[in-house]
Amino acid sequence: MVPALEVSALERYVLQRKTNSDTNSTSKLSLSTGNPTTNGALPSNDHPTRNYTLGRRHGDSSSHSNKNPFNAMSPSASSLASPTAGAASAFGLGSGAFASFGSSKTPKTPGGALDFSSVVGAAAKTPTLVKDLGTKPSKASLTDSKTATPPPTHSLRHSWVFWFRPPISKSNGFVEYEKTLHPMASFGTAEDFFGIYRHLKRPSTLPLVSDYHIFKKGIRPVWEDDENKRGGKWIVRLKKGVADRYWEDLLLAIVGDQFAEASEEVCGAVLSVRNGEDILSIWTRNNGGRVLKIRYGLESSFEGIALTFLAGRL
Repeated sequence: MVPALEVSALERYVLQRKTNSDTNSTSKLSLSTGNPTTNGALPSNDHPTRNYTLGRRHGDSSSHSNKNPFNAMSPSASSLASPTAGAASAFGLGSGAFASFGSSKTPKTPGGALDFSSVVGAAAKTPTLVKDLGTKPSKASLTDSKTATPPPTHSLRHSWVFWFRPPISKSNGFVEYEKTLHPMASFGTAEDFFGIYRHLKRPSTLPLVSDYHIFKKGIRPVWEDDENKRGGKWIVRLKKGVADRYWEDLLLAIVGDQFAEASEEVCGAVLSVRNGEDILSIWTRNNGGRVLKIRYGLESSFEGIALTFLAGRL
């Protein structure tokens, strides 16, 4: 029989072994928890064993013994507003399909973020410029058009009239000469003269027994007119084919007032297209005096051509 003292020592020995075994198990559990294994192998024993104490996930303090800030925020729906609440009113979506965005019953607001009436003023209205221009003419534009400077013109000393006498058929019988004359156009400026002249046919294209007349305005191309009855005419006979050039030179001399002081004696000029020749004649108011100066002006244009003066209607 073993003595009681020895049994007590044995029990202490067994208890100590058991205690050491539990301690080793706890150390291994701590190492496996603190340091993960690599490929299923236990970590090396080169480093001392570290025990990790897991903090509380929820509580008044964190693992660093500080107050947990997340516990102060309450997930209550009453304190957090929906991010979509009031979106319809903020962007002025109106009462259409987007009015229920974020809330099924969103009240209409008098003005939204894009409502410019609050800045300009509810009573202010943008004027319709296009409507005003379409219904009311601009007074400024009418004034400018009235005061616009016209292009410069070169007035002539006298106003003139172009006449034309077509060939008269013998079947018509006797026709008074004056009734066969037809005024075509009148002019008082150099610009108007050239505008008319460029539309006139040249003498070479006129029918036979037809006449061109150019006379001062107010004087009829007949001898019965008061301005012609006491005068005469200078005659230039031309061969066929040259009348176009000489007729143009004569027109420029008469309209351009190239006869100097004798220009007052000139009543008009006539071009007669005939069968064997073309005849130019300058009708004068008188049959003497300054009429001779007209010849001097004609000689520069009709050099080498005989000039004949006839008094009256002969």
